[in-house]
Amino acid sequence: MTLAIDRICEISDRICQAAGGQLNERASAILEEITGGRYNRIVIDDTAEIRIHTPSRVLGLNQLSGGTMQQIYFSLRMAAGELLGEDITLPVILDETFAMYDDRRLEAALRWLKNSGRQVILFTCQNREREILKRL
Repeated sequence: MTLAIDRICEISDRICQAAGGQLNERASAILEEITGGRYNRIVIDDTAEIRIHTPSRVLGLNQLSGGTMQQIYFSLRMAAGELLGEDITLPVILDETFAMYDDRRLEAALRWLKNSGRQVILFTCQNREREILKRL
């Protein structure tokens, strides 16, 4: 029984490491795109600590603005959805996801969603999403 448990734990760790690398890579690409290259890499380590790389330094979440943290979480959610969907492009359902975004960040995220090839269902009580999407 102990041998089986040990083996399952080893396999689980390998899967997490492999998927974690893919998650970091894809989330980093999304973040770089929606921030215009200002932040170009997300690294989630074994302790689930998140570090953000800029072209010139590495930052912890406590060093970032609330808006930037929202962009990081958006990037991670979109990347996780892509990984879970594997070869299937899953639709995205968002409910007030962008309530705390400023207009610049909102436009970048909506542009990414528009170009993602996904069906997007967006719930919001704001008109600004509609106005930005009309422009895009």
